[in-house]
Amino acid sequence: PESLAQLIAHRDLVDAAELRIDLLAEGERVHASAFPRMAARAGCPASLICTFRRLGDGGAYAGPERDRLAVLERAAAAGFHYLDLEQDLRRTEHAAEIGRAVAAVAGCAVIRSAHYPRGVPAKPADVLGDLGAGREIARLTVAPGSTAELVLVLEAADRVRDVEKILVARGAYGTPLQVLARRFGSAMTFTSPDTDPDGYAGPEELVGLYRFNAIGPRTRFFGIIGSPIHHSRSPEYHNRRFAEDRLDACYLPVLVDDIGAFFRLADLVPFDGFSVTLPHKEAAFAVARHADAGSNAARASNTLIRGPDGWHCVNTDVPGFLAPLRAHFPRGLAGIGVTVIGAGGAARAVVLALLQEGARVLVVNRTVERARRLVADIVALAVPPAAAAPAALAAPAALAAPAALAAELSPHTDLRDHLDLVVQTTSAGMHGEGDPLPWVSFTGDEVVYDIIYTPPDTPLIRRAAAAGCATITGDAMFTAQADAQYRLFSRLASGGTASPAGA
Repeated sequence: PESLAQLIAHRDLVDAAELRIDLLAEGERVHASAFPRMAARAGCPASLICTFRRLGDGGAYAGPERDRLAVLERAAAAGFHYLDLEQDLRRTEHAAEIGRAVAAVAGCAVIRSAHYPRGVPAKPADVLGDLGAGREIARLTVAPGSTAELVLVLEAADRVRDVEKILVARGAYGTPLQVLARRFGSAMTFTSPDTDPDGYAGPEELVGLYRFNAIGPRTRFFGIIGSPIHHSRSPEYHNRRFAEDRLDACYLPVLVDDIGAFFRLADLVPFDGFSVTLPHKEAAFAVARHADAGSNAARASNTLIRGPDGWHCVNTDVPGFLAPLRAHFPRGLAGIGVTVIGAGGAARAVVLALLQEGARVLVVNRTVERARRLVADIVALAVPPAAAAPAALAAPAALAAPAALAAELSPHTDLRDHLDLVVQTTSAGMHGEGDPLPWVSFTGDEVVYDIIYTPPDTPLIRRAAAAGCATITGDAMFTAQADAQYRLFSRLASGGTASPAGA
């Protein structure tokens, strides 16, 4: 009954439904053959797949194999459109009996499957070719544990275009394959109405947010890379605006542990541009052929777009960070004392922006050497040599007499001369946990700015607000920098070009 209720609730969103017999209560399994009749009476037009997955294949069944095969044999004649049979069953006599039963039933086809609950096969193209032998539909289910493993599967899919196949990539690394299934020749994509802790898209999200049914050969692709990534609001923001502007484009989250492997993925799709978040902002700048002024100065970037001669990087974090500050400092930031927490790619953009505005900056980080390197890099750009960035699209603006210091993030560091504004740039506070300055007692005169937006109400922001401080959450910065990104992405989605120099 529960499976039928789920099918009824989502029948306008799906074309096929899989009954997982192994996930039914033991008393319900014997009645699985009645499911096609129940679905037909409920007016559900979806094709039905019958699957009875063993424990070793990532399923839940651990009982006798003969009992499982008997259930599958009865299902072949019960009105299911597809019967999922594992690859190894080709070598058993009972499986041959099931195959003959399926052949005798008009409208029932075999999906021949192989399952890798942990990782991917070493040669996925060979596995797909073997599964598809005998005109059966090949189904390969994998659980990639890295960007490189996902790329291995996608490259294999491109090599076996002649095989009718279904590709399923479980887990956080699998989202690109789920959304872009058609791009890689998969006859179906799989979704689940249950909440997935890894962020795997459900039916409403797949069809509504990613517009899966509208993805075609002319669709332009964009995304956001980072680790973690599924907390990001960028897919909702950009896909909503693409839909409002009626652009044939799709934006998706891509969990990336290795940016080198990601660029192989970017070429396979291909992507036209993507947003960059922690921890890849500095790596994104390093791999780009061209950079705008903000990226060159910060040595970090939050945006990459594909140009005719390679990747171009843009840093929309700089204007995005400054925009919310204008209301709090109407006379400007010149001379104010600022504590910046963190020394990563986001902190580089923040320090650059503050120094350009004439603020006095103290960068504090648990690893003080990293903070010192950041300060040295930014200060060194005060009067950049003419040949500092020959590939740059624009030279970084000179920073007049930058006032930046570095220190350890510690209760022993004196912050008193740099508390007009406190800026938090690390992942502390993400998911509602972590206060990077628990030993600092706010007086209420400080402005506290946390660039984290998931959630915007971080422990630091809550504590500062309780003390009477003016606070700025990451929402404001997110909207400002995302709008600048969208102007670049939308020009590409419209068939134009997007030069970082014009960002």
